[in-house]
Amino acid sequence: MTIAVRKPTPGWPQSVKVGPTGQIMLQVMEFYPNKADVVLNSGLDSDHGPRPNGSHHYGLRYAGSPTCALDFVSKRGAAGMRDLARWLYQWSADTVELIHTTPFANDQGFYVNHGSRWPGGRGYGNPNDSRSTAGQHKDHVHWAASKAQLEKILANLRRRFPVQPKPKPVPPKVTPPPPSAPKPPVPNPNPASISAPMWRFWCEFKAFEPNVLLGGIYANKPGYHNKRNALPAGDYSVRYKLDKAGPADKAAAIDLTFPTAQRGSYTLIARYAARLLNSGRDMKDERGNYLREFYGQSDGDTQVEGWDFQALINVSSDSSHLWHIHLSFMRAYLNDWKAFDAVLSILKGETVAAWRKRHAA
Repeated sequence: MTIAVRKPTPGWPQSVKVGPTGQIMLQVMEFYPNKADVVLNSGLDSDHGPRPNGSHHYGLRYAGSPTCALDFVSKRGAAGMRDLARWLYQWSADTVELIHTTPFANDQGFYVNHGSRWPGGRGYGNPNDSRSTAGQHKDHVHWAASKAQLEKILANLRRRFPVQPKPKPVPPKVTPPPPSAPKPPVPNPNPASISAPMWRFWCEFKAFEPNVLLGGIYANKPGYHNKRNALPAGDYSVRYKLDKAGPADKAAAIDLTFPTAQRGSYTLIARYAARLLNSGRDMKDERGNYLREFYGQSDGDTQVEGWDFQALINVSSDSSHLWHIHLSFMRAYLNDWKAFDAVLSILKGETVAAWRKRHAA
């Protein structure tokens, strides 16, 4: 196990104890992308109500299957605990309890009870009341699930990430563009900041969809639009191992602007954004593994959709993404045409089987 464990202190002398079902939960946690930040704070130990039937911490049953509950904290404090709770939230349907109250104004906390999400706390009480269950879960993330649920989650993750214990699939071998790769019809306007595969990606998508405009690639600002060597070590776009590799002097994001969406018609942008979203949610489609994230408008409402392809969670962003699609590539692949061709394949509506066959030839 690589998840850190709280050490006993004079004020909290009990050692953390984990039962058989809890061990399965910890196997699930090995897939969390930021597991190095996580600390297991409590399991069977400590006071969680009357024993033996006062809490899932001590092991109850749900739908005939034994349960467990573990409490986690983050070395990154409130932001880290919110990231963990958001990641666990994707497994709501297979969760007995998830309880975490955040100090942030842009979420409703993360609360699940018997497979149902309870935004704002609901039956867990007022998050601002320190006497309520929700109010008592500001300093840790509580997750309870049954053995059957955890085995289902674990099987799902292992299908997506067949190599253990790494939280991501083994990256495809990074290879340079083949010598026979066609030259883009329009010369790269900024080869010092934009890699050749990135520019080819733009030219080929523009040829496929003439109604799209280039919103931008390189920009001197935080995030993937900038070069790694121009960003502080704490920038979110340089934290993953795959973002620490690859060229340090190239931008890793592109914005695809849809003028029809700017005029209020979302049909065209939704076609491409929905393909990206569906690919990300498909655990058998590996093409999105080359991406960190995308944002866009996928269904015609006024809510921005998105997907974090590394954390495997839904994400959203500001309203400008109602009329443009933002794509962030993992920096290790900025000189790898196969990575860009994979994303181009998604946008074009090609099946993953057809894409695999092309690259196997």
